[in-house]
Amino acid sequence: MSYAVTICIVALASLLADRVWADVGQIGVLRTEAREARSACDWLEKQRRLIVVQAESLSTYIDSLKATDDELEELQEALRASLGLEQQLVEIDHSLDRAKAREDSLTDQLRLEYDWEIGVLIQQLQGRSDSGLLTQLMVYQEAREELGMRTSQAVLRYDEGMDIERDDGPDEIRQKLELMEDLGKRLERDIRIITRRLSRLEEAYRLRLAMQSFIRGQQGRQRGAASQKALTFVMPLVAESEKSRGAAFILRTQGNEGKALDGVPGEEMLLEIHKWKVRLQEVDQLKAVVRERSATFRKYLQDMLRGPDD
Repeated sequence: MSYAVTICIVALASLLADRVWADVGQIGVLRTEAREARSACDWLEKQRRLIVVQAESLSTYIDSLKATDDELEELQEALRASLGLEQQLVEIDHSLDRAKAREDSLTDQLRLEYDWEIGVLIQQLQGRSDSGLLTQLMVYQEAREELGMRTSQAVLRYDEGMDIERDDGPDEIRQKLELMEDLGKRLERDIRIITRRLSRLEEAYRLRLAMQSFIRGQQGRQRGAASQKALTFVMPLVAESEKSRGAAFILRTQGNEGKALDGVPGEEMLLEIHKWKVRLQEVDQLKAVVRERSATFRKYLQDMLRGPDD
């Protein structure tokens, strides 16, 4: 019985290990496929531009032929060529739509894979220090940030009920515009809060790394002396960036009491930095939607008040 249990445990561990390595390998595969999809989109867009130039040139030629009644055969041939170019454009547009959808799908999969691997690395770093894992985590976080954000569900839900309806009058449009402007101000405030929070977290993490590096360099000395010199090295940096706060970096969250970052492990601090960067991207995306919708409401209201005779 004990032997069977041991075999099951070994098999399960092997499967889990294969799962982790498969995910890491999947990132490389997805990156390659995403690059190929992007190259396909670029090639199709280039071909489309060339055909558009040909179609415009042919359209000018057709107009010149229509001005005379002597070139009917050439006109018919030019019209057939124009129709052929239009059909090519339709085919390229369909291919381009498919290629872009493929690229979007691969990018979404890459985001999920990076999010998974970042979570795995953070779990592995809990309770232990490993410079290799930490470096890999930072590489993955940077790559993940370069992918940007998907259109979040918040943005998709946000559009619901905020369209211009056929029976909307000036009062209804004003109400929607005021709502957009108020939401825009709140998003601006959130962006400022998140940016300050990120700045403090990143500064605290840099100082933590500086202190750890200094202490490792003093391993041959007594522990007390090394700690004192580490504080002497770090305190000027702390005073420069947080003059009003002293040595403790305080992260204030809405509705919660202050929390000293000195008590937060470095790996958890990295996770916090990653989460707030994701949140900042989401709020920036919402802000762009709000700005666009506000401009639409404002122009529609101006046109409505101006009237058709103005």
